[in-house]
Amino acid sequence: MTDETMNVTHNAALASAFPDTWERLQYLRTHSASLDEICQDFELLTSIRARAQQEAGADTALILAQIDDSLSGLKEEIMRYLSCSKVQTMPITHAAMRED
Repeated sequence: MTDETMNVTHNAALASAFPDTWERLQYLRTHSASLDEICQDFELLTSIRARAQQEAGADTALILAQIDDSLSGLKEEIMRYLSCSKVQTMPITHAAMRED
C-alpha cells in the first residue's frame, strides 16, 4: 500500500467517523499537534482493526472488542477537542458564505 493510498484510507476512516465536522477537523489538525496525534492513533487503530477482522482467529472477537473500545475513547477525545471553545475558530470559506 502506497503512502497516498494509506492517506486516502485513513482520511476515509476519519471522514466516516466525523462526517459533519470533517472539514473543520482537517483544518484543526494542521494547527494542533496533539489533535493530529489523536487522529493518527484513530487512523492506525482503524487500519489494525480492518486487518484483524480479515485475519480471523480464535481470539479475534476479543481483539476487535479491545480495538473498538480504544477507538471509542479516541473518538470521544476528538469530539471533546472539536467542541472546545478555544478551537472553534476556523476561517470562513467562500462556500460557507454562499446563500443557497
